[in-house]
Amino acid sequence: MSKNKPQGKKITYNQLMAALADTARGLQQAYIRIANLEQYIGFYIEFKGREGKRFHRWLDKKKQEAQKEYDLHKNEETDGENLETSTVDEGPGSEGIRT
Repeated sequence: MSKNKPQGKKITYNQLMAALADTARGLQQAYIRIANLEQYIGFYIEFKGREGKRFHRWLDKKKQEAQKEYDLHKNEETDGENLETSTVDEGPGSEGIRT
């Protein structure tokens, strides 16, 4: 009988922590880049002036449409659920006993 052994050595705690730190550092850098990009886009919209106002109206309209779609989707999920308590999972002899 063969035993199921892992193919390689297990990583140590320090190696795991180093890998997690690298991942966290990469995520932080990505967040900073996205924040800078958002700031630059905001500067561009302000620079455009009048067109920026039109763009903001368009964004507000899209936001409202997305919110309506989200609300509709959430309402559909709630409608499909059985919100009453069920006795299907109760064993024999435990009908009517609730805690």
